Amino acid sequence: MTRKILLPVLALAWTVLACSLQINTTNQPPITVTDTPIPPVTITDTPIPPPPSGLTLDMLHNGRYNLEGCSGAVQTFQLINGPYVSGADPTTADYVAIYMGDQVPFSDLNDDGVDDAVVVLGVNCGGTGVFTYIAAVLNNSGAPVFAASAFLNDRPMINSLSIANDEILSDIILHNADDPMCCPTLQTRQG
Repeated sequence: MTRKILLPVLALAWTVLACSLQINTTNQPPITVTDTPIPPVTITDTPIPPPPSGLTLDMLHNGRYNLEGCSGAVQTFQLINGPYVSGADPTTADYVAIYMGDQVPFSDLNDDGVDDAVVVLGVNCGGTGVFTYIAAVLNNSGAPVFAASAFLNDRPMINSLSIANDEILSDIILHNADDPMCCPTLQTRQG
């Protein structure tokens, strides 16, 4: 029965379609379809914003670090193009000089996918002592942010410093209690 209904419906649809193609009830000229080329689409390179910038040595040489100063209290020190120096005479109580070391490993410390840094900072309060710290610096959208510091020793020998698996790894020779200041002998490896 469905076949009996389907054939007349198809025939009617075909007839309506054929008639609609030939009948023009508005007395307008028939629409002519031509092959008009479509103008090409111009694709321009839209600059993609860069990912958060990495830390640079210049940023670290001008960073702010919280360290125990010569007074024994933790202070914030702003390095300017490398060192921080306060006071002109190393023999006076107000003298402080802070220098950044050459070893600066870059890698991710806080598992956010961007490189952070570890710096070595030497604090001199006049005299021969150089109290050495390591400081972790996080990359906050391209800006260096001091995270933490740890005191190492007076004039330790830093053989290596690196970052792996979100940890600071070090190979440092510190002073034993009976070592002269010139010559530390206590081998330490930490991670």
